[in-house]
Amino acid sequence: MQGDPSFDPDAYDIPPDPSDPMDSPYAHGHVSMGMGRGPDSGGAAMGSGAGPAQGYRQPPPRPAQTPSQASQASQARQAAQPASGAGLAETLPPVASGPVASHLPPEQWPGPWRTLLGKTPQPAPVLWTYWALGLDLSGCADADRRDTLRRILGALQQPRGSNAFWPVAMPDAMPEAGGETASSPGNDAASSAPEPVCDPGLFMAGVDRVAPRLVVVMGSKALRAFAPDLRARPYQQIPWRGRLLIVLPDMDNLIAAPATVEAVIAYLRTALKPATL
Repeated sequence: MQGDPSFDPDAYDIPPDPSDPMDSPYAHGHVSMGMGRGPDSGGAAMGSGAGPAQGYRQPPPRPAQTPSQASQASQARQAAQPASGAGLAETLPPVASGPVASHLPPEQWPGPWRTLLGKTPQPAPVLWTYWALGLDLSGCADADRRDTLRRILGALQQPRGSNAFWPVAMPDAMPEAGGETASSPGNDAASSAPEPVCDPGLFMAGVDRVAPRLVVVMGSKALRAFAPDLRARPYQQIPWRGRLLIVLPDMDNLIAAPATVEAVIAYLRTALKPATL
């Protein structure tokens, strides 16, 4: 998505993806292998009684190459060829790298995570996450984040039970009273929210229990929490641990540029179709 005012590549600090064909030196041309034969090439007309073709000159003999020169020429030819798929795969981080799911049973999880798991639909075809989601699900919601997310979900008009919300980080303690359910994050609560604490292992354990087909992650901070080696930009779809990972701009960027929300909605109308198949 070109010209997205909410996305600053420098702010995301993501290196170019070598698997992107537009970043490849071969994206704007091709290497021609072999030599063409024109109509005046040697042996064009050697019929009965005919002389040699006019204008043909014998090329001068090429000097013999020493073994070292021949080796250098061979290496140069190999360097000019595009990298094989296997070689390229070795240069890219494995899509399954990163943290592993916690092996602790839910009854041994910290209180906020355990409480939230009981409110989370299991299974659900689509799982959403962003950095501040844990605050929005624990009584420390921000009205702008709530309204932005409700605007997106309202426009998509998905069937009930399609979406689950599972955070990458949670505050150390949840409020005793108030708060909405995990299936509908967002209520106006505390004016001063604590900083959530990231727990990639519990995030992965929640993903395994929800078993979504699609994982929607909003923002690079949340993405790095559970896939630190994954190279991705907003509006990309990437196979990840047997699921499809959909990367969106950060929630704060959508709030700062409300017009961008319409682009996100239009994109998701197509990107989320596999969840209904």
